[in-house]
Amino acid sequence: MAAAFLGLLGSLHTVQGYSTDGDFEFLAVYYTRLNEPDEIEIQMMPNIEIGAGEKITVYMPGFSTMDRPSIIQDYVRPETYFELYKTQYQFGDSTFMHTMTTIFDAQWTEGKLDESNFPEGYMNSTLELRVKTGRVLTPKTLYKVTIYKETGVQPLCGTAQLTGKPDEYFQWNFIRFTTNAAASTGSSQKVMYTNQVGQACHDREDCNGHGYCEYCRGHCVCDEGYGNPTDLTQVGAQQSFNKANLDCSERICPKGIANYLPSSATSATEVHECSNQGMCDRSSGECKCFSGFEGAACEKRKCPSGCSGHGRCLPIRELAQTPEALPLASATSEYGSHADTLELAWDHDVLQGCVCDSSWEVGLGDGQVQDPEWFGPDCSLRRCPSGDDPLTKSIDETDCSGKTARGGRGVGATGNRCHLDCSGRGLCDHKTGLCACFAGFSGDNCGTVLEFTRK
Repeated sequence: MAAAFLGLLGSLHTVQGYSTDGDFEFLAVYYTRLNEPDEIEIQMMPNIEIGAGEKITVYMPGFSTMDRPSIIQDYVRPETYFELYKTQYQFGDSTFMHTMTTIFDAQWTEGKLDESNFPEGYMNSTLELRVKTGRVLTPKTLYKVTIYKETGVQPLCGTAQLTGKPDEYFQWNFIRFTTNAAASTGSSQKVMYTNQVGQACHDREDCNGHGYCEYCRGHCVCDEGYGNPTDLTQVGAQQSFNKANLDCSERICPKGIANYLPSSATSATEVHECSNQGMCDRSSGECKCFSGFEGAACEKRKCPSGCSGHGRCLPIRELAQTPEALPLASATSEYGSHADTLELAWDHDVLQGCVCDSSWEVGLGDGQVQDPEWFGPDCSLRRCPSGDDPLTKSIDETDCSGKTARGGRGVGATGNRCHLDCSGRGLCDHKTGLCACFAGFSGDNCGTVLEFTRK
């Protein structure tokens, strides 16, 4: 290490009006190169007197004397990126003491990677400045200290300007100052000003106001809905999570299971933007669904004709637990409503069907009828009034006790009813729900036999 570790550039002019809270009114760290040694300038203006033998400790996370290869320019998944840092910075603590300045004795303590809490653990590089005997730092006076490039100290990751969202920037920008001076308030203060070093995000329009910049990699971390890692983003024909070339300028649409698109020999649950059943409007972040699909992510199959205004459109999950849904069953079942079946029943909220309306109660119980009034895939057809065939006196065709319902999954209880359009003695117009009775029969359900008299 070179002997000239710190250079005091002298006491400068008095400056007023930065911060009146804490031990320091003004704190700044400036540097011009990333991942290679160069001069690093520290500026301090105390609010209090710091006397001989008292010290200032500068916590400098991300600064190191270790060599570092050029910063990665291309986006790498975080786990891979951090793994590289682990490989580079497995080192023990080393301490260097230099006494070449006129005001301070200086000590540099190299940070050590904490494997259990990476990267936050690698935040303990410190610079300790002790005021020499016979010297004193006076309030309202700006002091500059320079770490020369010959020391090998270098910032390993760029530090962002402390504007916008400082608490969300990469952890290595949390440079802090403390002092053990007798007049200290005991506070720990963050650096107030620092330049940005690294690629930054200028070529990405500074993330367009919809994210913040990881300066060391020139990478935008976009807000949710603009390409956040939680979003599934689509750029042209490519799809990935949070691609590096995104500038947070375009909205990301909701994602859903891509209907009928298998992702492997045993799985059909691949997730895509707009479920691959619509186009994303990048200006609004809304999916424009293809015909036959609906939902915020176009994740649902539409019911035919919206059930024609005569039914409810329900997903399979709800259909399985709806007693009046066809085919009628002796007991309801589960399909995707239990956590254990979600993976297998991937389409539980994707496919939908109609449960048609009825002016009578539908079911297999006493007094219930096995067929609904409205029927058909889209509930557009209407059954005519029902009745027992008036010519079969010994048989009640409307008695469904013990009879298996359509679909073969349930049997009518005692008192259960069957539906017989027009009593079997007329033709039903399912568009209107009206009977056209055969000759000799009348009534809305054709259940009345006409009597003829001879003249």
